[in-house]
Amino acid sequence: MACFSTGLHSAKIFLACSALEILPAGARPVPVTVTITSVECTQNEECDAAGIEAAGEDWPDFYARVFINGVQVDTPRADDDQQKIQPFWTVTGTVDDSVTSVVPITIQIWDHDSTSGDDIADSSPQYDHNNLDLVLDLATGRWSGDTATSCATGDGVDTDDDDYYPVRVCFDISTISASGDADGDGLLDTWEISGLDADGDGTVDIDLPGMGADPQHQDIFLELDYEAGRPPTRDGINAMKRAFAAAPRPNPDGTTGINLHVDAGALFDAGADEAGRAGTCTNGIDDDGDGLTDGQDGSCFYLDASREVGVGDCGNGIDDDGDGLVDSADPQCLVGDNLGGGTVVTITAATRACGLDGNFAAIKAAQFNPNRAWVFHYAIQAAAPPNPPPPAPPLSCAGGEGEIGGNDFISHNLDAGTVMHELGHNLNLQHGGSNSMNCKPNYISVMNYNLQSGIPQVTGGRILDYSPPRTALNGSTRATAPLLPLLENALKEALAVDPADASNSIVFMNGQSQITTVGANTLPDWTGDASLPTGAGINIDNGIPATATAPATGAPGCANTALNSLLAGDNDWNRVALNFHQFGAGASGAIVRNAETSPTQEDLDRMQQEMRRTDLELTLTAAPDPVAAGTPVTYAAVIVNHGPNPSLATSLDLEVPPASALFLSPPPGCAAPSPDKLSCTIGMLRPGETRTLTMIAMLPADLIYLAGAPFTIDATGNVTDRAGNDAVPTNNTSMATVKAVAVADLAISSFEPPNPPRQMLAGEPVVIELASILGSGGPSSPMDTLLTLRSMTDNGANVTPTLLTTTQAALRQDEARTVFDHAILLCKEPGNHKFRFEHRIAPDRAPDSDPAAGNNTAVHDFAIECLPGEQQPPLFETPERLLRGLREAGLDISVGESDLLSWLSTHPPSTSYPAIITSIMQNGWHFRQPAYIDVIVWNYEQTPGVTPPRLTADVDTEVLKRAILAASNERNGKTIEDFNTLLQ
Repeated sequence: MACFSTGLHSAKIFLACSALEILPAGARPVPVTVTITSVECTQNEECDAAGIEAAGEDWPDFYARVFINGVQVDTPRADDDQQKIQPFWTVTGTVDDSVTSVVPITIQIWDHDSTSGDDIADSSPQYDHNNLDLVLDLATGRWSGDTATSCATGDGVDTDDDDYYPVRVCFDISTISASGDADGDGLLDTWEISGLDADGDGTVDIDLPGMGADPQHQDIFLELDYEAGRPPTRDGINAMKRAFAAAPRPNPDGTTGINLHVDAGALFDAGADEAGRAGTCTNGIDDDGDGLTDGQDGSCFYLDASREVGVGDCGNGIDDDGDGLVDSADPQCLVGDNLGGGTVVTITAATRACGLDGNFAAIKAAQFNPNRAWVFHYAIQAAAPPNPPPPAPPLSCAGGEGEIGGNDFISHNLDAGTVMHELGHNLNLQHGGSNSMNCKPNYISVMNYNLQSGIPQVTGGRILDYSPPRTALNGSTRATAPLLPLLENALKEALAVDPADASNSIVFMNGQSQITTVGANTLPDWTGDASLPTGAGINIDNGIPATATAPATGAPGCANTALNSLLAGDNDWNRVALNFHQFGAGASGAIVRNAETSPTQEDLDRMQQEMRRTDLELTLTAAPDPVAAGTPVTYAAVIVNHGPNPSLATSLDLEVPPASALFLSPPPGCAAPSPDKLSCTIGMLRPGETRTLTMIAMLPADLIYLAGAPFTIDATGNVTDRAGNDAVPTNNTSMATVKAVAVADLAISSFEPPNPPRQMLAGEPVVIELASILGSGGPSSPMDTLLTLRSMTDNGANVTPTLLTTTQAALRQDEARTVFDHAILLCKEPGNHKFRFEHRIAPDRAPDSDPAAGNNTAVHDFAIECLPGEQQPPLFETPERLLRGLREAGLDISVGESDLLSWLSTHPPSTSYPAIITSIMQNGWHFRQPAYIDVIVWNYEQTPGVTPPRLTADVDTEVLKRAILAASNERNGKTIEDFNTLLQ
């Protein structure tokens, strides 16, 4: 069976079968495919209106007649009147290699004449015939006969009076596939197996297998030259490669994807990563420690190809990965693939290209090896010329230009997205996929001007892709394509563009003329306000050019005024045409202009800012107000994104005056770089979304005590998108004020005289000690307090002071402070008299407060029997009489008799006076009462036969004074004077 294919790798290959061969059972069919790549007249005088072509009929109208194992197939006719064609005619047959190991093949080149009979050209180098006769060896795929190379030229020798019209014919023969190109990438099977002999001289000119080509897997080869100072980057090229590698295109080897080979020569990227670390933009880790993670980090521009690792190491002179290759010698540092092309281009003002103009053609002619023409796309990355000064009209060079269905393009920008966009034109894609309608929100592709620099990912960062874009970076899942149409005057905000796509974002211009970025699965706010009037038309595919007074918005090349456009989605990957030979520009090698208005680098930079523009508003409140020192203050931060785009890296910083409040337990997502500061990572905040964050700070308990008075605490919060920019920064900051005060639950837990007298002599004052235990339950601590003593008695007695206020400074929380006050009791007349004492505690400073006053007061009542004033203590000569005397004097009858007797038995009256006093002061509070000392001193002076020690050296007067002064009352002071007199 022999068939003809009208062209390589169209969506469907049309085969015209000339005969049907029935192979016997057990046969092993082998496809034999002849592809005629070019036909060219070699003697113009035999082709142009003469010779093979009738007089006056211009150049020939070529077609071919091919015989495979004796079966004839005629190809279609090429365009009329051509001196040279590159038709890539494909004729195929099937042969049983169990029957024969060689196959005869004959190629004839004919000129069609409508006014006379068709004429055959001479395509054989042999002198005796004009057929190109070949013999194909099925085992090796090589051929012999009239030529063993890929081209043959007729000798044009006339030996039998017939006219011979020499032509040069180039061809290829495949035994791999019926199309001659098994994987449909435009690279013939034999080229990818053995290399391309472009000039037919028997020497391989393009070593495709050595460059990585695979006849069973689709390949694209691109030579990318570049202007000095404007080289491509490794990250950008890798982002393109990953997009093509994940392409949903089946291959004969059973896998999917396209291998993109970008020949940038020996160009290396000093900012690349020699160690080849991958995935740092998708690992959920802040690898470079700047507080931004993965797509939020500006270093992760291309989510699948960039690296969140800071400065690259391909220019440090170190073999970072230990493979023996350093920097530019390491393939990990190369921008692309070093395939022998791809070089820096020297460009002057006179040679600078504006799109695919004559200067581009001249640069290509000088830089590009013509032997690569059937294999490589050719591109230059170079700046456009500046506009001339007025009044000359501006050049208006776009960001790039690429042939639609071809093999040439130029990028005037610096980003890989523009390279992939213009390459997409070469692959026969337009700005709307199959049409030129641009900036459609439902067309998610780098061919869309709004997405030319990359498709924004919902979590930040970008990917390069055609439609439908990946939803998993490895291409295992993809979005839907084509997406449902959008009618601008019947838009529905309750319907997402692609409800199943949680990865990619759409970009459009809303009704407020703002560039808006939202997730494809998010309900779009087409109008940019709260409502969408029924039937309202929104120009969502618009772009606004700059004016003399206002900058551009969106992609200027998308400018239009229609409010009722029907915007259709598209599927690029189904339309991508790898075989550029099927198109006029690719087949002829001529450069075909494609009027472009694509965004310039300036446009792309501005559009990036527009797509990151938010309007974050912060409202900060604090409670309670006032707030007590030692208690928490709760701050509530309400953050709203009023902008048209998501805030990808929202962060909140909260600060209070130093030492006024302490963020001791930051909430999740927050950290305290210092006790008075809090930094919180909020993450993504979609347009219109509100987020509330509650933060607690503890006021130090001694805050007001140290300050000396209550004061206000002004907390300042600031919210920002660290990955974007804010249209209204004035509402990013908010302040919350509370008044800090001191509050403590003061209390008196105990109040009583340690040893109140039971009897007194009328007219003789007695000093008693009043002991209180003060405490504070906080929370503010310490607190200066006032302790007030109120004393009262009946008419037969006096007590002083009746009112005494003392300061108790710095009473701390949970402290149990014992405080002694003293009162002087005086009986004016004998009898029983009642005394009442009241202690009350309160804050010293008026602003300080006590929330529970019920425990601030303590009262103690007791009665004393007052004896006539003439009664005197008796003289005691023995311990027993002394004890009775003490008891008769009414002194602490609660003291156990054995206690006092024990002391008196070991310290008889002859004991030196200081030892007596010191021992009394050290042996319990029972013996520390002034009345004891008075009686003992009186008895000591009156004891017969005892000589008081009167030497100063015998008395430790300092110990004595300290012990007695501890009671701090007038009677003890008088006693000291008595003792000092005694000791003289």
